[in-house]
Parts: sequence; C-alpha cells; structure tokens
Amino acid sequence: MSTNGILMEIVRGKWFLDVHKVESYLDLANNVLAGQMMQKKPEIESVSSMIEVASSVKGANQKFGVVKMAGILTRYGGACSYGTEDFAQLLYDSQKKSDGTVLIIDGPGGSVSAMSPIFEFSRAKQKPIAVVIGTAASASYWTAVTLGDRLFLENEITSEVGSIGVMMTLRDFSGYFEKKGIKEHILVSDETPDKNKLFELVKEGKYEEIKKEHLSPLAIAFQDSVRSNRPNLIEEPGVLTGKMFMPKNALKYGMADAIGNVNEALAYLKVKNELEN
Repeated sequence: MSTNGILMEIVRGKWFLDVHKVESYLDLANNVLAGQMMQKKPEIESVSSMIEVASSVKGANQKFGVVKMAGILTRYGGACSYGTEDFAQLLYDSQKKSDGTVLIIDGPGGSVSAMSPIFEFSRAKQKPIAVVIGTAASASYWTAVTLGDRLFLENEITSEVGSIGVMMTLRDFSGYFEKKGIKEHILVSDETPDKNKLFELVKEGKYEEIKKEHLSPLAIAFQDSVRSNRPNLIEEPGVLTGKMFMPKNALKYGMADAIGNVNEALAYLKVKNELEN
C-alpha cells in the first residue's frame, strides 16, 4: 500500500464527514501531506485471511463473517488505514464463505469517492448484513443504510448516527504567495473559458455556483438514498439536514432498528436465514 491514495483524498476536498470530528485528524492529515507518515503498517497475506480469522462464529449449520470498518473512510488504503476498496473485498469474501455478515461501523464519515466501492458491492450483495454501529456519521451512515438489512446501535448511551450532508474544502494560497513576493498569473485559453472557473469564483468569495453544481447534487443523492433504504424514516427537523442523533431519537425517527451488539446481530442473521431457508 502507498500513501498516494490518502494524499489524493485529502487534496480533493469533497467529504461526507461530521465536521466536529475532523479536528482530531488534523495532525495526521498534516503529517501525511508533509511526508512524515510514509512507514507502512504490517501487511496481511490477503484480505481473505482477515475474514477467515473474523468468521469463526458459527450457528447451527451456519457460518457468519464479521468485518470491522473503523475510522475515516477513504477509497484507497495507505500507510495508516485500509480503504473502502479493501473493506469491499472483505465483504465479497464474507459473502462467498459465510451465510451472512456482521459489519461493525465506527466512524465519522469520509471522502466522497470512498462510497463508490460500497455502491458497487451493494449491487452484488446476495447474503444478509447486520450492521452494529458505534458511531456512524455521514459517509459511515450512508454505508450502514446502503448495506445493512438491520441496523443495531451498539449501546443506548454513546452510539450516534446522522450528519447527513456533504462539505467541501478548497485552499486559497494566493495570500501566502503574495507575502513571499510571488505573483501568480493564471491563463486560460479563449476556447475553454469554463476551465477552473468555479475555483476562481470561490477565491472571489462567490460560493453559490460551486454549491449548486457540486455539493447540492451529492446532498440530494445522499438524502434520497437514506429515504429509499429506510422506508420507515420519520423526517423530523435535522434528520436529513446534518444533525447527529443519540440512540433514543435515532430509534424514534427510524434511523436505526434496535439496540444490540455483535451477539444480537448474529442472532438476527441466524433467525433470518432459518426463516428464509
């Protein structure tokens, strides 16, 4: 694994992320950008070996996989984390080797591109998935509602879900360069007047066009997906507009189904398989 994927996700700037949890990752992001996180974590022989270790829980003639998805989600794995491409492969392996999967999610969300492998896997999914949630904000919650046949909140005290929305970060270094005595000239051909236009508008403090063209379509797609996957959702104020919800209200508004840990999730999968088969 290389660090290039994480660098690319950081500089792209579009995130389904709970912004209140971003600060704890700032030092890590700055270190990655500065090239100070280049060491690799211990390699595993294959993603299949991870699911074999995790899938030791058995029912009567049934075998279930357990996959843990923790932390900020990026599409590509790197020096300090696995990406959703890795997690999707784990889920594919679980589908092949077991009768169902418990997916443990605990994360503040992630990059927009991280959702692509999740959507791709969901189209191929054939066996049930029960999701156990510590925290599922933004992209982490979108992953939960996309893949989960039933959503369990890990406990009734600290579990939380929500932050449905999208944010974008763009950095303007013009002031920094000016202080260094560097004057930047950006030239665009007459034939391509729209090239970099939105970023130039942002530098002028004009945000409406970039929000309309880039952020609103993503937010609407996120909201529509939650509605589709959670048919009993009650659209109370804040549910689809970015608020986080603790267990009592998350259950009340249909954002999750029950309180339960891995054992409850496994029991659900066992009963579901028995009823269907």
